Parts: sequence; C-alpha cells; structure tokens
Amino acid sequence: MNETLDVGLILTRLDCKSAYYRDRKNSHPPISKLEEYEARRELREGFRQLSRCVDKPQIILAPELSTPRSFLTELRRHSCSLGAVCIFGLDYRLDSISRTAKNEIVIIIPERWPGKNFNKKTFQVSIFKTHPSPVERKALRKRKWIFSSDNRLWLFDAGPYGTFGVANCYDFLDVEMHLLYRTNIQHLFVLSYNKDVMSFRHTAESLCRTLYCNVVICNTGFYGGSVCVAPYKLPHRRVIYNSEGNYLFSTQIIKLPVKSISEQQRGVKHYPELKDLPPGFMNNKDV
Repeated sequence: MNETLDVGLILTRLDCKSAYYRDRKNSHPPISKLEEYEARRELREGFRQLSRCVDKPQIILAPELSTPRSFLTELRRHSCSLGAVCIFGLDYRLDSISRTAKNEIVIIIPERWPGKNFNKKTFQVSIFKTHPSPVERKALRKRKWIFSSDNRLWLFDAGPYGTFGVANCYDFLDVEMHLLYRTNIQHLFVLSYNKDVMSFRHTAESLCRTLYCNVVICNTGFYGGSVCVAPYKLPHRRVIYNSEGNYLFSTQIIKLPVKSISEQQRGVKHYPELKDLPPGFMNNKDV
C-alpha cells in the first residue's frame, strides 16, 4: 500500500442561480449556454494547471453541478492523459417524459489506472444524489420538475491508494451513510455546492474523527469553503487544506496519508502522529 495519495482539486465558479434558475418563464433546468461555456473554460484551465505539476494527482475532484454534459468526452481524454481518476459533479440528468431530474456524480477511471495510460480507454460510473437540499427541491418544483433519488451507497477499492466513498453535498449529512462507511474507508470525497461552508467544515472535522479517515470537501469556488482534514493528532497538521473566500477559481494538489491510516484502522501498527481510534472502532484492538 502506498504511503500517500495525491488528490487534485479544480474549484470552479459556476453560479447555479444564473445557470439553472435565471429565467422565470423557462420551465427547464438545464445549464444555460453562457454558464456552460464558462464552466468548460475553467475546467480546461484546471486541467492545464494540473498537467504542469511535477507530481501528477492520482484522483481529481470537481464540485457538484460543475461539469456540463457536453464536456464528458473531453473529460475522458483528460483522465487518460493525466492517468487520473476523475470524480466530477455533472449538471442535471433530465427525463422530459416523467419530468424528473437526477443530480449526478460521474467517476471516470482510466483502464490501466493506477499509472500512465496511453490507450485512451476508460470506465465510467455514475452516482446519483439521495437527498436533495430543501433549496434544491424547492427550485426544481418551481420549474415543475421532480427530484429523483437513488439510495445506493458505493464503495471504491483504489488498490494501493486505499478504499474511498463519495458523497454528493446534502448526502454528506446522512447518518446512515456514516454508519455504513465506518471502518470501511480511508478517504471520503464530498462534492458540494454549499453556501453554509462552516457547517460542512465542522462536520468534516467530526467525521474525520468518528469514521477515522481523510475527509475532502470539494465545494464550488463561488462560495469557497473547500477543506481537507486528516486524523492527525497535532491540530496544525490535521487541516491539510482549507480554501476560504468567494468567487475564486483555483486548483490545488493535496497529499493524503494512506498506509498509516489503513494499518492503524486494522490494528496492524500504531502511529503516534495519528489520533487514537474512536470508541468501538474495530473493537479498539490494542496495538
């Protein structure tokens, strides 16, 4: 198992109110052409910046609702070019017959990941949001669309980089999800479009302790508030990354501990730089 995992963040500045709800006479929630063009431009710039880094990320995240569906083919090319798994929030998947909308996260996996990938083949997995926020549900209903939920929980084996789970914004607060992920993951990746950034940061710090894993929140740059927390003992090491300030486009690569967390979780070895396991975690084996 690798010592660390490098995760890239592309924090775009999509304005959802302009993108989906600007025209009151429009009964459709697809992304507007202007916001779609700007979103594609920022995503391309994010990949350009990450491609210039000496140490390329193994996984790349982009916020909830940040990626137009017209960008999917290009997203697969970038995934292969960088040899990185891409976990991106797409704009709504619509069914015009049933008038239902799904909030989707797409995961693009290069065929030969981890490592360099030159055959331009990828696998694609879609995760759909379970719990819409009250604001999101209300906005869709106002346009006569019904939010379509999916209650499946996904667990991803990243081989030498550990196991990870993915949450879509409001699902991050689902207590049942916390219980199912407990003892099973080393990383929790959260894609969000969230205005209440402090609330999510406090939740991340709490779950980092109780789930005993790295928690990465990739929030829209329109509001800021992206954060990465790891279960280190010293407070100055615990917050690996924190982005504050609104309407800021940025990219960042963060380094997450993998081997130490996995071995401490399993009771294989004790790492003094990490916090002790929480009560009831793997029966609190002595190590």
